[in-house]
Amino acid sequence: MLGIGSGGKSVIITASWLGWFSIFLVRFVPSPVLLLIEREFGLSHGGASLIFTSYLAAYSVMQIPAGILSDMLGPRRIISIGLIVMSLSAIAIGFSQFFPLMILYSFLTGIGAGTFYTSSTSLISLIFPPRERGRVLGIAYSGIGAGTSIAIVMGGFLGHIYGWRLLFLISSIPGFVSSILFLHGIRGDQYNPSQAMSRSSILALEMLRTRALQVYIAVHALILITYFGVTSFTPTYIASSS
Repeated sequence: MLGIGSGGKSVIITASWLGWFSIFLVRFVPSPVLLLIEREFGLSHGGASLIFTSYLAAYSVMQIPAGILSDMLGPRRIISIGLIVMSLSAIAIGFSQFFPLMILYSFLTGIGAGTFYTSSTSLISLIFPPRERGRVLGIAYSGIGAGTSIAIVMGGFLGHIYGWRLLFLISSIPGFVSSILFLHGIRGDQYNPSQAMSRSSILALEMLRTRALQVYIAVHALILITYFGVTSFTPTYIASSS
């Protein structure tokens, strides 16, 4: 467990909340303005949905590699790099003039965002004792709902006034702030990479080879696809109906 003061812990809690907020802000900001994107590029709903598909595919693929890299290099570094990649990709989406490039940048956004879950959970486990982890994780995860809600509300109010591109530029800001907080919340010399591959890490890799867990991962992926599909297109459906 990393020994840091109460001030450092507060920074990590704030950074974790802001990290989840930024990930779901970027994730859902296309939903309320998808009709505007479709009109600009002459797309159908199915074609425009590739923005969501590319993000989710990359986000899902990165979960296991992010955990391994977090063990090897330290969760703080992986989190910061991932958030910076996500935020830069969101900016690139805002400046895209061709839809295929938007799909590519959305994929890179998912790659960056996909490093956060396993790495941030690992970091919190290293910093906080078991009696505090439930409270800290609860605070951090509340950023998910906040980011989702703000993305939809912001898109609804600002998207049709200032255009959809500005939304992606705005949504990149919290990710940059969170990455800075993670970089300065813990001193780099407090994590020892030589202890990276612990027995639990090796056991986790062994568990991934079991058929039951592979089936569970596949089913869970289908559930996530359904969830993200419904939540992504609900704002679009409401906008279209209106």
